[in-house]
Amino acid sequence: AAISRGTRTAQHGLSPERLGGLIAIAVACAYGLAWLVAVARGRRGGEWRGRVRQANLHLAAAICGVALLLALPLLDFGAISARNQLARLERGAVSPEDFDYAALRWDFGDAGRRALARLQRSGDPEIARLAREARAQTTRVWPGTIAPSRVDLRVQPADPSLEKLVRDWLRANPWACNETCVALDLGRVPDGRRRVAIVSGASYADATLPATAPHVEVAPPAPTVRLRPDSRVEVRTIPRRYVTVDGVPIGQPLDDSRVEGPPTRR
Repeated sequence: AAISRGTRTAQHGLSPERLGGLIAIAVACAYGLAWLVAVARGRRGGEWRGRVRQANLHLAAAICGVALLLALPLLDFGAISARNQLARLERGAVSPEDFDYAALRWDFGDAGRRALARLQRSGDPEIARLAREARAQTTRVWPGTIAPSRVDLRVQPADPSLEKLVRDWLRANPWACNETCVALDLGRVPDGRRRVAIVSGASYADATLPATAPHVEVAPPAPTVRLRPDSRVEVRTIPRRYVTVDGVPIGQPLDDSRVEGPPTRR
């Protein structure tokens, strides 16, 4: 447990939860070491049971002292974690794109929010922009298993400016792309923004970028039809545009009325 927690902390820095885990591991290691010493010292004379009981009493008193210390406002895990995370960002241990600004906003208390306000005034425009977006969040955005900058993303047709918009959107909606996804440019909507289908697995998210709200429309399953006695049943040929993966349509047909102008040539 100590090795695992140490490895995780070295990779991602401190957080209040990791500090709490370190204390729990330290207590467990203290008990294991105390019992080992008690058995080793009392194994010959059969006194190891008494030594273990004595070690338990000493450890119980020590744990009560630690619990009292943690209950007092002397140690602020949020402040300690915020300083550690800012230091990692400043020395380049984590890139501005991969830094977890949402953790400062939601997980580190007042100290984290003060650190986020400091980042918003950063001389690096990218850090300032991402910090500003995090401060504007109204709900917690949980990071995905892979940072948005490292997601295997293909934009069709290739467009670096659209790729940046998609990666920024994935930062606020990491659930929409696990490891590999394809962003299809569906054209422009009347206000000039870009409509994009972000395909991952057997579904896609329909987003208009840059997004003005956290809401995103996910392609629902095909609608079901209920046959009534007075239903009109007939044969029609209705052309539809679908998002397809290897020739297989997924989700509902695309609504052409949302796209301004002819579809982009693929």
